[in-house]
Amino acid sequence: MRFSFKLLFLSLSTVSLGFVSSGEARKAFFKGLGDIPGGNFDSSAFGVSADGNVVAGKGSSENGGWEALIWNNTDEIIRLGDLGELSGSVYLSYSSAVSADGTIVVGSSGTTKQAFIWNEANGMIGLGDLPGGSSNSNAYDISADGDFVVGSSNSANGWEAFVWNKAAGMVGLEDLPDGDFYSKAHGVSAEGSVVVGQGTSANGREAFIWSKTNGMVGLGDFPGGRFYSEAYDVSADGSVVVGRGTSHKKEKGIPWEGEEAFIWSKANGMVGLGDLPGGHFASIALAVSADGNIVVGKSHSARGWEAFIWDKKNGMRSLKNVLENEHNLDLTGWTLEEPSDISADGLTIVGTGYNPKVKSEAWIARLDSEL
Repeated sequence: MRFSFKLLFLSLSTVSLGFVSSGEARKAFFKGLGDIPGGNFDSSAFGVSADGNVVAGKGSSENGGWEALIWNNTDEIIRLGDLGELSGSVYLSYSSAVSADGTIVVGSSGTTKQAFIWNEANGMIGLGDLPGGSSNSNAYDISADGDFVVGSSNSANGWEAFVWNKAAGMVGLEDLPDGDFYSKAHGVSAEGSVVVGQGTSANGREAFIWSKTNGMVGLGDFPGGRFYSEAYDVSADGSVVVGRGTSHKKEKGIPWEGEEAFIWSKANGMVGLGDLPGGHFASIALAVSADGNIVVGKSHSARGWEAFIWDKKNGMRSLKNVLENEHNLDLTGWTLEEPSDISADGLTIVGTGYNPKVKSEAWIARLDSEL
């Protein structure tokens, strides 16, 4: 399926959302999302709405930096601008996640990063930072209804994971016990009650799950390699977590060697997802469907870093191979390097790769049926 994306400087009041109409929603497609004009061609996609209709990311601005963007199929890219910069200065903003209905976007902006929340009515609003540290914060994810934002901020203790909502503002989540203070929150459940990320324990950097009832709890790591794990995303109900651990020893000079994508649940603990054949042993799980059954991430293969899709039945597979061989899509010349997010039903995937002109470009892919 083809879309014609004109890159226009349009007013935000013209936003209309949807990559596919309801009648076309089950058809497979793959599309490079382009970039805004004026800068070096370079774009990335980081988040997608629950129905796959809205993509959040960044593009290369004519101002000489990055600009937060929203993509949709109404022949426009919505430019979100930047926070607090002087007229004519370099833009440094990106949008990292979007609410379930696609109307609320979060990300970071400014030369000294500040987390922001954006909607059409109010534009980009800074969320500030935690007290005590230098002014710096990043927003990485948002709850389904847009009420809760998670990320990391400088605080009096150092880098600290936070949850933000309109009523309470930005609240630090502290850290795991006994390590050097450092934590960041990457993902949040649909209703905002469960947060996942990385903290620092006595063992080192460790994936965590946080809830108001239990606080921050470490998820451990695989045996076999150095101690290092990180959680990136969580299912809608907060019961399934995905990320990376370290299960193998690394080769000298290759810092990510031995890292392995994981899926975690309270019943099964941390389970490794393996890696793609060829290349060094390395994989990272970056996003999970709402029900926790489909995982996307990247793995080092004979092609280099490559996007994968995983489910319990089929295991880990090259996403490009699945799109070409099972959905008859033409991805000639494309390298799908990193999938960043997945829709609630697990069928729409967004990420960043290299197009046939070897330019970094955001992309969107839709599978036409469940795996």
